[in-house]
Amino acid sequence: MNAELVKRVRRAVRKWPISELDPIERDAFAKAVYEAEAFEDLEPGWQRLLLEAEAGPGRLAPKQFFLHLRRRSIH
Repeated sequence: MNAELVKRVRRAVRKWPISELDPIERDAFAKAVYEAEAFEDLEPGWQRLLLEAEAGPGRLAPKQFFLHLRRRSIH
């Protein structure tokens, strides 16, 4: 487990889109973070999710935001 990655995730976990994960996805994300030695070790879908959470939701209208969330592919 990488302490710097854990700090990043803790800052981003309450933000969209991570906050919108269902419990199964959230557990899978937590496991991936726990097992990763660095950000680059995460699967591309998890990397994108973390980057989107860090960037914030300001760039999409609410309806587009929801549709974007539902179309994303984590795995």
